[in-house]
Amino acid sequence: EPGSVQVFDYDVVNKKYDPIGVAIISNHDPAAGNGFGYSVALSLDGNTLAISSIKLDNNGNPTVRNTGAIELFAYDPTYKNFRATFPNPTQTSRNNNIIMDNENEVRRESSAFGIELSLAENEDVDGVSTSTWLSVRSYNFDTEKGYVKVYNLSEQFYPKCGIQYPFLIGNGVCDDRPPYNTEACRSDGGDCQRNPVDGFPDCFVHNPYYINDGECDDHPPYNTKECEWDGGDCTPPTTAPQRNPVDGYPNCFVHDPSEINNGNCNNIPPYITKECGRDGGDCDPVDGFPDCFVYNPSWLNNGECDDYTSYNTEACGWDGGDCTPPTTAPQRNPVDGYPNCFVHDPSEINNGNCNNIPPYITKECGRDGGDCDPVDGFPD
Repeated sequence: EPGSVQVFDYDVVNKKYDPIGVAIISNHDPAAGNGFGYSVALSLDGNTLAISSIKLDNNGNPTVRNTGAIELFAYDPTYKNFRATFPNPTQTSRNNNIIMDNENEVRRESSAFGIELSLAENEDVDGVSTSTWLSVRSYNFDTEKGYVKVYNLSEQFYPKCGIQYPFLIGNGVCDDRPPYNTEACRSDGGDCQRNPVDGFPDCFVHNPYYINDGECDDHPPYNTKECEWDGGDCTPPTTAPQRNPVDGYPNCFVHDPSEINNGNCNNIPPYITKECGRDGGDCDPVDGFPDCFVYNPSWLNNGECDDYTSYNTEACGWDGGDCTPPTTAPQRNPVDGYPNCFVHDPSEINNGNCNNIPPYITKECGRDGGDCDPVDGFPD
């Protein structure tokens, strides 16, 4: 059986370890018997994970020659698990998340590569990481000497970009939302050009006209101090915090704490999150999908693709199999007239019926192509 690695987060309040996502299994071929998990390194910020694979002898020692590979993973903040990183597209020699000692064939054939791993960060004056470095200790059985190789992961990979749909990075279309349009994912792989905004000298965004347009774009880089909280469209958190603490859940902050544990499943973040106890226990997982929490479980595997959060997710088995997994067939299609709008069924846009769910209802899709109107007195 292939080895696996499970990452845990320590809960200081309850004094216990909580698993982060599912166990990680090697993508290296062949996975079985490759000693995956021999050495592990996690970056200080918890966003980059390196795991080595070394084939062991019958006594469990790393004495087998011509062995060793390192796989890189990045934390996905949206789904709270680790995903395989992907190479920088400018590094055409790489096509996966694996590092091997390929520079010296003679040395590789007589060595065990990746006996010990270490990750380090270069930071700017503000303490922000500018590059991630990996040090690899190995051993050459012919020379009977160890050796260390150092890799600048930020040059060769996107080491902190953990995303569900890697094919959206660098595809020529700006996915102007986190985590895609972030520094970690290098502005959607270069698809999202950052432009200056008049009147806000430190504000650079892909769509300057979103700033001070009357609608709160509640995500970076728009709703940030540099952009003066979307040009005034969003309420500054220093004057009117919109998230309130919840008794009994120290890491849970929501707009209305009375919604927690009120007997009804509030199946939207942050209420549905682990930090909020799955809405204080109001929400139960779907049978067969232990990490899937939805309002209508009967919608899973009913023959129709419910293409929105949180049904069409990996945790819910892509709507219980009703939707096509994006790794085999991307489900989001472009919509004529809306260059930043991608949906499962473009015919739903501007068909006369308000489809009041993301991504149809978003600004990028013209509020379902004009089918949806705001509520009187509440323009947003």
